[in-house]
Amino acid sequence: MDIANLSIRSALISDLEAILEVEHRAYQPPWSRKQFEDCFNDRYQIEVVFDGHILIAYWVLQPILDELHILNFCVNPDYHNQGIGKALLSTLTKNASHQAMSRILLEVRRSNKAARALYKGCNFEFMGTRKNYYPTFEGAREDAITMELLLGE
Repeated sequence: MDIANLSIRSALISDLEAILEVEHRAYQPPWSRKQFEDCFNDRYQIEVVFDGHILIAYWVLQPILDELHILNFCVNPDYHNQGIGKALLSTLTKNASHQAMSRILLEVRRSNKAARALYKGCNFEFMGTRKNYYPTFEGAREDAITMELLLGE
């Protein structure tokens, strides 16, 4: 799919139902409605990607000084394995560079091998591990892998 044909824009609160529907299909356990609602303020950037009327991706970012933290990056499961995640991550990276960000940071579940491969394929590098960072449905905890991408001038 050519991302040039997609619509990328800031999320509106009216997009929340579509975001939650995709989130619940993509992640277990998913972010809650409250977590997303709390991100609709000036400290965060939420962007959505539509193919016509279909939400195919979204991300939640938190800029802190010259660093950009990816809090949530999600591609609709119906659009996996089409190169969309890589293309959108490239767009996000270019935008961060234009905003004079020095690096992009993220955490990813140790068990999310597809996302880890995506980030590695986009030149993100392993930084470390956060033990027991993510909750699981079983009441246990899962490690997070922290990654960064240094942005050039």
